[in-house]
Amino acid sequence: MKAPVLVIGGANMDILGMPGEHFAWRDSNIGRVTLSPGGVGRNIAQHIAQAGIPVELACVLGSDAFGQALVASCDGLGIGLRYALRADAASCVYMAIHDDGGDMAAAINDMRAMDLLDEQAIRALPANGFSLCLLDANLSREALQAAANHMQVPLMADPVSCEKAARLTPILNRLRAFKPNLMEAQCLTGRQTPQDAAAALLQMGVQQVFISLGKEGLYCAAGDEHFHLPALPVPPGPATGAGDAMTAGLCCAIAQGFSLRDIAQQGLRFAHHHLVQRAAEAAK
Repeated sequence: MKAPVLVIGGANMDILGMPGEHFAWRDSNIGRVTLSPGGVGRNIAQHIAQAGIPVELACVLGSDAFGQALVASCDGLGIGLRYALRADAASCVYMAIHDDGGDMAAAINDMRAMDLLDEQAIRALPANGFSLCLLDANLSREALQAAANHMQVPLMADPVSCEKAARLTPILNRLRAFKPNLMEAQCLTGRQTPQDAAAALLQMGVQQVFISLGKEGLYCAAGDEHFHLPALPVPPGPATGAGDAMTAGLCCAIAQGFSLRDIAQQGLRFAHHHLVQRAAEAAK
């Protein structure tokens, strides 16, 4: 496959805190703090690049040390930045604290620089020449609408969070594929079960729906084809980033023309591989 995947979304520095033993609210927990490149769009682009699929990342890169580190990381991973905006602004930052089970207890994201990736910046991107365009909902509602109107390649979206998922509502009928988790799907549709939420999203115009169920796997729907696939077993460890890895796997498979079931299986494999790696790192 020669045409790259285009990812339009966030690139930020992740500050992650893990308690050493038991996590306590409203207290200073002894543990480890790590600093690493992140962002939904950048994370997805990384997994795509590591799979050997060419990828370009349209994001905002700040002029500070974090921005320089993000550029160096993308260069080292083979993530193209020809469509990235270099801005005289502070880089985006995501700060999270995990509990002793490895799940996120609380987080704050400062993605203000993403406002620079506006409608004008989106319309300056090539409309063709990509196998797929992945949008993350760190983009504004207006920028997402501009992308849906401008891009002439298949579109996929990741809602990022319940709060940001609503930004995608006006363009759901333009999406080839959509990968929310169950909570995001419930927020968008008002339906509680994966089956009902997927059916509602199809009615809204999405062609292929992949609802991540965490440890319970993935619920998939397209046309008359509806099914659930279990997650692959993984050792205990932090679950952060598995959703981004799954989205990347789905992107790669869609870009290569796989069937719905094969697309879903590849998404699960990418998530499994990421979780195994995270568990190994946490055990060190």
